[in-house]
Amino acid sequence: MVNADTGTVAQRMRYDEFGVVLEDSNPGFQPFGYAGGFYDLDTCLVRFGARDYDAATGRWLIKDAAGFSGGLNSYGYVSSDSINKLDLNGEAEVCSRALDGTAGIKVGIARHDQIWYDDGGQSSGFFDDDIVRPDFIDPKDPSKGEHPKDEYGSCKYIGSDADTREVEERVKKTMDMDWTALNNCQGYADKIANDPQLTDARIKPVGGVHTRKKP
Repeated sequence: MVNADTGTVAQRMRYDEFGVVLEDSNPGFQPFGYAGGFYDLDTCLVRFGARDYDAATGRWLIKDAAGFSGGLNSYGYVSSDSINKLDLNGEAEVCSRALDGTAGIKVGIARHDQIWYDDGGQSSGFFDDDIVRPDFIDPKDPSKGEHPKDEYGSCKYIGSDADTREVEERVKKTMDMDWTALNNCQGYADKIANDPQLTDARIKPVGGVHTRKKP
């Protein structure tokens, strides 16, 4: 934290990978801590809205209200991988990548659309075996997909993780899951992204289409 008028450093904070405070030059100077949550000096917990986070254990203190749809570990923070995963705003995205063998083309039928959740929960999409699951299955680890998010380019925020999961469950129950020209990954993603629950102007995420930059 720097005084914009004088350039004087008012507070310097340093954390480890999971948010344990390693350095605090001015304790209590301001309320914000790891990942922008509210830091409690006495308990060393960080408040993120509905739940408190314990950096010492790298876990939430209570279960995820989304249940197993947020991942198998209901207490885990960004799937216990804070180096590679972030939960910037809790907003899900619909992202596109080129279909295998289409040489980078990401338009029309030559693209695959996938829903990605910001909290590190399992991504999902529509496939011709009628199963909604991560982007194909990694044979070495069935819980993961073969195509990671880094392979996706154009993305669009569509709503909170919780709302998007609720909409997705509804779409799965009402959409014809047989693969046709009308029922496919793009149609599946469009039905979710355009659902009234996610397009209400009062809750619509700030920002539109953005491009992910590969590290």
